[in-house]
Amino acid sequence: MFKYHPIARSQQVLGTVLSLILLVASVASAAAAGLTLTGTGGLQTPSLPLRPVITSVSPGSGAPGTAVRIFGQYFNRNRDGNLSLARGPFTLHYGDPNWFSLGIAYTYVSASELRTTVPQVTGSGRFFLRDTLGVLSVSPTLFTVPAPPPAPSGQLHKCVGDL
Repeated sequence: MFKYHPIARSQQVLGTVLSLILLVASVASAAAAGLTLTGTGGLQTPSLPLRPVITSVSPGSGAPGTAVRIFGQYFNRNRDGNLSLARGPFTLHYGDPNWFSLGIAYTYVSASELRTTVPQVTGSGRFFLRDTLGVLSVSPTLFTVPAPPPAPSGQLHKCVGDL
């Protein structure tokens, strides 16, 4: 037969209290790190919103006016991953997302394809998507716009008519 021992019982209660404090601290630190606890006691990363992403551009180079296909995912969603009833809820730009860019027109083909043409620019750049809060996605490769051919020089032209 076991006897009740007050010191042993207080140590057991103290151990339970400490376990609860550690559990609360673990949950708080996991939440601060953006993690959630699963029912089995493991950690689970939160799901990220399905925001628009450019995965490739075809062709990879071209002169102004060249037709370009932009491939990716979720072109029918906004920054928060919500479905958009309008064409892509963003603007398409060409240039440098950190410095200078041109907003350019595009055609929404599907949730995975946009079409546009190379704007009247000189120099290489990237295609990227922007909304009112900033840049959403940048093409993974640089698009090359070849230098225009040099202007003819030293040629004489025949004038017709009265001088």
